[in-house]
Amino acid sequence: MTVSVQAPPNSDQQEIYRLLDSARLNGSEDKYTGKRRHTRYNVGLACELTTDPAKPSKQWFVSLHNLSGGGFACWSKTQLKPRTRIFLREFAPENPGAWISGQVCHCTPGLRGYLIGAIFENPVSGDGASSAVPTAVPTAARPPRPQVPPAYARVQLPTRHI
Repeated sequence: MTVSVQAPPNSDQQEIYRLLDSARLNGSEDKYTGKRRHTRYNVGLACELTTDPAKPSKQWFVSLHNLSGGGFACWSKTQLKPRTRIFLREFAPENPGAWISGQVCHCTPGLRGYLIGAIFENPVSGDGASSAVPTAVPTAARPPRPQVPPAYARVQLPTRHI
């Protein structure tokens, strides 16, 4: 008999779980699920971002816009190119958290600077929710929509002769 054992989460995933717990308590769940695999939470959390965690001079402050088990979006005054490797951590002067590695997907100019969307290099499986926290309804559980022909298919438009 083969028993499958799930590997323990690495430090990136442990930090993601910690941030997700904070987002569940302090943020609000995004009701739009769409094609997402993870529940997204809207949060306004002060964080630090860097391209090199070994150099404190390369760190700057960002405002976390939203967070999920697969990635995040934040507002930054610094523009980054897509596919840039970045590191994120919650800002805490006394006890800074561990750096979470990710990769920039997009960097869009906006009123608050640049909205940076990134995916985690080591995303969590599922959305990291405990059984007590409701998750989004999977699309397979939703009832199918009735197939109705569009209204324009049933109407004959008049032709005009010149």
